[in-house]
Amino acid sequence: MSFKPSSAGAPTALILAGTGSTEALRRIPELASRILVHQDIPPLTPAQAQCVLPAFHPLWDRVASQQIARANECCAGGNFRAFAQITAHVIDSVLTDPLACSGSALVEAVCRRLGASSPLSASRWT
Repeated sequence: MSFKPSSAGAPTALILAGTGSTEALRRIPELASRILVHQDIPPLTPAQAQCVLPAFHPLWDRVASQQIARANECCAGGNFRAFAQITAHVIDSVLTDPLACSGSALVEAVCRRLGASSPLSASRWT
């Protein structure tokens, strides 16, 4: 959450919330009356994921575009937050066992470990 003065000098809060949280905020009249803008953010397209991920973390520079597409298909479903989770798992794997594998093979291993029943499956994040 960040605060910045509005044009009238009163603090303004920017709240980023998932679908369930947004619905909960709307059920509380004191909070619902303060939601001025509701913005839906669509999932990343495969082309957007290819472009954005290397800028997000240098790990993705070493991953083949086919593997980014595979990670998107099997785990992320176009959700940037899920890609951040995948990145964290890959980094954790490297820190735990630096010789295990690298690049595309490591991303594939993380996707296999997370699997379709993973909390990172697309249905959870969309």
